[in-house]
Amino acid sequence: MFDNNTLAGGDVNFPPFGLIPSIFQGPIVDVRTNGNLDLTIQNMHFPFPAGHGGVNTDLEDLDVQTEDATANLCLFAKDTTSDGGGGARNAFRLEEVAGTFNLAQGASASAVPLTVLSDNSNTVTTGTHTIVGGVGVVAGTCQLPSGGIFVP
Repeated sequence: MFDNNTLAGGDVNFPPFGLIPSIFQGPIVDVRTNGNLDLTIQNMHFPFPAGHGGVNTDLEDLDVQTEDATANLCLFAKDTTSDGGGGARNAFRLEEVAGTFNLAQGASASAVPLTVLSDNSNTVTTGTHTIVGGVGVVAGTCQLPSGGIFVP
């Protein structure tokens, strides 16, 4: 579960030169062979990945996908902001290549993934969310971790 965070994007530390612009996109969640993931993202801010001098029309702020027939993913996203970048693929990219990818509705009654994202107060500053493949919609939320917080 990711809750109430802002990702710092755009620069990486590259000694001895210091901070330089990253050429990579935002976080990628990729569920593969026999993978099972229940992911809750709420109250998050995903800044636009500023690689290539801040001009990126082909990168996502957040990319979540299943890639294998045995992969199983449940995503619940609520009250999350993606800066986007003005392009068609510069916000959340949810993709089911193979396996099962379900977007949890929360309190929404919609069966359309893009509508569920909107109804759950997920916003894009510029650009759009992208849904690829057979992303389904399920009632409620995804299972949360149990057993308390693990302390190092």
